[in-house]
Amino acid sequence: MTGSLSRLQPMNASTSDTLAGQKRLAARLIARYKRNADALPSSGFGLRAKVLSAILLMRGYEAFMYSKRNPYPKVIALLRWQLEYLKCTRTSYSSTVAEPPSKIGNKTKAKRSIAHDLHFQNVYKNLWGHFDQQSFRRFRERVAARLRVLTSGGGLKGMRGLDVGCGSGAFTFGAAGLGAHCIGIDPGTGNISFARKIAKRTGAKGVVFRKGSAYKLEFAAEIFDFVICQGVLHHLENPEQAMREIHRVLKPGGYLYIGGSGADGLYNSLWDAVLHIFSTFSVRETADIVRALEVSPNAQINFMDGFFIHYQRRSLKSLVQLLRSAGFSQAILLKGSAPYDLSALDFTDDPYFADKFGAGNLRMQVYK
Repeated sequence: MTGSLSRLQPMNASTSDTLAGQKRLAARLIARYKRNADALPSSGFGLRAKVLSAILLMRGYEAFMYSKRNPYPKVIALLRWQLEYLKCTRTSYSSTVAEPPSKIGNKTKAKRSIAHDLHFQNVYKNLWGHFDQQSFRRFRERVAARLRVLTSGGGLKGMRGLDVGCGSGAFTFGAAGLGAHCIGIDPGTGNISFARKIAKRTGAKGVVFRKGSAYKLEFAAEIFDFVICQGVLHHLENPEQAMREIHRVLKPGGYLYIGGSGADGLYNSLWDAVLHIFSTFSVRETADIVRALEVSPNAQINFMDGFFIHYQRRSLKSLVQLLRSAGFSQAILLKGSAPYDLSALDFTDDPYFADKFGAGNLRMQVYK
């Protein structure tokens, strides 16, 4: 693996004691926040308070997370504010007349599991339907910018590619737009159906969509010039098998473009607290809440993806070890193509990057 995988240097010793104390306090407050949220019922007034608190918590953090200053004082203040809000809500709730149960949030974990299995067979199909042609085109343009990083701004003309876990097909279309012939595979029937409809509607050339599994790629060995695996690795129950299969179908000298969420950092810790709040809600009911927020279709998909699909964040070291064990010989950590990509290489002048974002978003070009 190349030297470009090096991490940011730790801060100097003069601030380490103070920072360590702030980090411990933030962790204690996050744990307390979860307990206080649990004390409120997941129905009626209590439910609305928890959802509002979760939104305020993440929006509050996002308001200053790009600052190069120590984030802990503001995070501590933010958590204390939300703890006071939950306390006041609990006091108000206990003094009011009992409300009728809400249809949202009153599911047992067993019922939630059933809802998960049934609903997520077509969750992306349902969400993709909210994309109009213009918003999906903007989505594809962002994807193409990420792929251009691989080619130093050039194209993929004449190359044969595979998009593993293609979802809506955005990266498949993006690769084709740069000149490649790209096959997109996904286990979701709804995803493939949506991607094919988009291809037909737009007259896209150089794309094919098939239902398929990352664990058993139904292709001969060494036939692809590149493979895309974006936003998929952290969902896989058996990532080792998937990486071995990708390595098998790549030509010698071919490369894998892989993207996923890194581990650790305040952002992930706060997001986990939000997930804890939503842990008693059913999938369908949570989707209703997310849609009611009137966020973009892409944001709806990201919310639901983060809430309910298996999610395993990795450190940079863990990801490199996984790739090496699959047989890959060289990996290059890539810069982002937009500020919210959160690559550590784009924040080398921020001494608090690891505290805020852990490993950041890990996007890598990996060679066979």
